[in-house]
This record gives sequence, structure tokens and C-alpha cells, in this order.
Amino acid sequence: MLEIGKPRNVLNVTGIVGKFLASSFFASKKLSNDIQKRRYYVNNTSQASAKIIDQLNFDVKITKSREDLFKDQTYFVVSNHMSYLDILVMARVIPSVFVTSNEIKETFLLGDICEAGGSLFIERRNKKRLAEDVKMIGSVMNEGFNLVVYPEGTTGDGNTVLPFKRGLFATAINIGKPVLPACIKYKKINGVELNDSNRDLICWYGEMTFLPHFLGLRRLESVEVEIDFLDPIDPKEVNDRGQLCERSRNQILECYHANGFGDPNAEIKPEIMARVPSSFQQAAANRVK
Repeated sequence: MLEIGKPRNVLNVTGIVGKFLASSFFASKKLSNDIQKRRYYVNNTSQASAKIIDQLNFDVKITKSREDLFKDQTYFVVSNHMSYLDILVMARVIPSVFVTSNEIKETFLLGDICEAGGSLFIERRNKKRLAEDVKMIGSVMNEGFNLVVYPEGTTGDGNTVLPFKRGLFATAINIGKPVLPACIKYKKINGVELNDSNRDLICWYGEMTFLPHFLGLRRLESVEVEIDFLDPIDPKEVNDRGQLCERSRNQILECYHANGFGDPNAEIKPEIMARVPSSFQQAAANRVK
């Protein structure tokens, strides 16, 4: 298991973010090759993320993973999603390109950070763009990068795993890359198990805005996080994005609720689904079955 964690200092986090933005800006001017730029952004994001989660005193444990998992293979990684902090945790563990929405790109400061990290932005509000987005994502994966997607289409409150959107799973099928389900759990916050009174220190969802939530990180003393990398799925064995989506979510859902964690029957708050464009919402989103 990998463990990470040191005393935090939110002022230092702000300094790390500033240096991260500056270094990515200068790299964008200095490097002319797109692949070199992307590789720099990915590595820079991973290094900055490691420093930030150290400052926030995150203790990250990786379980259910082979040591050679990422040695000779890149993946279409899909994960549950509760916060922008998920990206820091994942980037520290796997240097990756992240897929996010144009709404995030338009979010104050957070959009700048994602751009500096080399994120790919997709237009969830226009389903006609899906084929173009799938092609864009596939071309980046073919350059040799791990890709991380959050198929819930929004962030949840940590009670359960929201329904997955199947559209981007076409990428894995088109280019023949294995899908790697990953399950993130925030087990304890300030020494107390995740519950209704402390979850909002980590989870960022619904009508929450970025800056107040980010400033609220000063209340964190410690955070225990687990990442489980589950069984990779060969798209050749499925060859249907709906089935690929369902198998991935089922693996993550089972892992997330193992040992009584969370609530598999939790009602999904309306303000959570309000972030998802209506054209992508499903009837199943009202309750996880």
C-alpha cells in the first residue's frame, strides 16, 4: 500500500497553485510540440497534486492493485466523483489526462487550473458533439497517456455512486484500450468517519461554489482516502458502450459499499442532478437501485 500524508498549510497550498499555474504558462510558451506540452502538463499536475495533498494531510492508501498494473499499459480510467479533490488524489497516483466539462472550464479559478493541467473539455450540453469528443479523447490516448473520466457527469455527496453516462465509453471500444474502474472513498475526515456533518468539507456538489469550498479546506486536519483499482475490462469482450458502462459502474458500486460504507439506497439530492444537463439525465438518477 502507498501512504501519503503530512501536516497541512492552506497558505502553502495557495502558493503551490500559483507556482503550478506559472510553470504551465511558461511551458505553453516554450514548448511547440503538442505532445511534449501535454506530457509536461500531466507531470506538472502530478507533482503539484502530491505537494497539495501533503499540505492538506491526506493519507492515501492504494488497495486491490497489482504493482505492475501501469508498467506497460495505459488505461481508460473511470471513477466515482465527489470533489475536485478527487483529481488531486488521482493525479498523484497516476499521471493522467483528465476529462471535464466546459462548465468547469467556465468556473472561476478552477477552470484556469484545469487548463493548466492539460485537461480535455467536453460539451455535455450538446449531445451532437459526442462523436467529436470521443475522437479527440481517443487521439490523446493514442499518444500514450492514461485518461481519467468521471462518467457520473457531476459530483455527488459521497452517499453512493450516481448513474453513469455511457457516451464516452465509445472511446475505449474505438481504440481498443482497456477500461480500468477505480473507486475512491474518503474514509475519515479529521479522524471521524464520513458522515452528514463532515462530508461537505470534502464533497463539492449541487449549488456549492468553488472559492468558498476551497477556502474551507483550512478546517481539514486529516483525511483518510482509499483508492481501489479494480479488474480491467477488455472492450473486445463487451463491444457495447452500454454494457461497458454498466459493468464498470457495478464494479465501483460494489466496492464503494463494501463493509457497509455509504448508503446504496440513498436518495439522490435534486441539487446534485441539477448540475447535469437535462438532455443527459436519466429516470434512474432519482434513486440508485
